[in-house]
Amino acid sequence: MSSLLPSQSPSTGPSSFESPSSMPPASRHSPIIPALCVFAGGALGTAIRAGFSFLQPASVTWPYVTFVVNLCGAFILGFLLEYLSLTGKDEGGRKLFRLFAGTGIMGGFTTYGTFILEVDSRFQAHKIGIAVAYAIVSVVCGLVLAGLGVMTANAVANHSANKYARAHHLPELPEDFGTPDLDAPDAFGDPGHLETSAPAPASNSEHKKSDEHEKGGAR
Repeated sequence: MSSLLPSQSPSTGPSSFESPSSMPPASRHSPIIPALCVFAGGALGTAIRAGFSFLQPASVTWPYVTFVVNLCGAFILGFLLEYLSLTGKDEGGRKLFRLFAGTGIMGGFTTYGTFILEVDSRFQAHKIGIAVAYAIVSVVCGLVLAGLGVMTANAVANHSANKYARAHHLPELPEDFGTPDLDAPDAFGDPGHLETSAPAPASNSEHKKSDEHEKGGAR
């Protein structure tokens, strides 16, 4: 009795099973490479934030360094994630870049823990107004700047798409139209389907019918 190969089944033949050697490198090492990207990005982002933290005295009333860092991070993260989602698929090098820059650097650069600690310390110091205002303004402004980052990414991606369209003599996209993947061959549709001013050449049979019709009219 012969044994079945792992990539075959008795009813359907070859299945979706792939040996590790046939997979691309990014798939074979998927458990470790993304983790390393997040780790490296997080270390870099944390180091940058730690450098900025020295600019803020411990006795400051409004933690302006943490405030500015979190708002900048909200805008950059909103822009980055939206732009990447509009301009390509989340796979391969693009996914690794998102994990490194978004999850890693921005995750380490921004800080929710320090924000909560600063709010709590002001409550403990009976600075209730400052604590409430700092918490509300940080959250509201963070949402607004994240939205602005998304809007900016849409504008930049649409500009890139229209620039691509002009370079390849394709119809430009409206401003409120979602930007397609510029790497996709059918991103703007098949140019062959576009209407042109030149009529299609008539076939031989159409020429014969036209000649017969003219002869019949002459009679």
